[in-house]
Amino acid sequence: MMKVVVRGVLLYSDRGALIPEETVVLEREPENVHDTNAVKVMRVHHDTGRHEHVGYIQAEKAADVSARLLETPGVVCSVVPPLNPVEGVIKIEWE
Repeated sequence: MMKVVVRGVLLYSDRGALIPEETVVLEREPENVHDTNAVKVMRVHHDTGRHEHVGYIQAEKAADVSARLLETPGVVCSVVPPLNPVEGVIKIEWE
């Protein structure tokens, strides 16, 4: 299990801050011009099935998370409290 900070939540999210216990999925973004290890955090809209980009895994842990996603794609994560308005914390549970 790993806890990581999600950066840019207010910048990317239509709905604002992440909500505790909310489900998010991680998606590698190797074509990102700023960081080839970038990992997007996507909010899951259960009513429509749509995934909304809500931020990025903190850069300090992105390389490790990106590498693990190559081995285990489609990891589902949950948001953990406490949160602040600018960033969220998610818990990643690797199988």
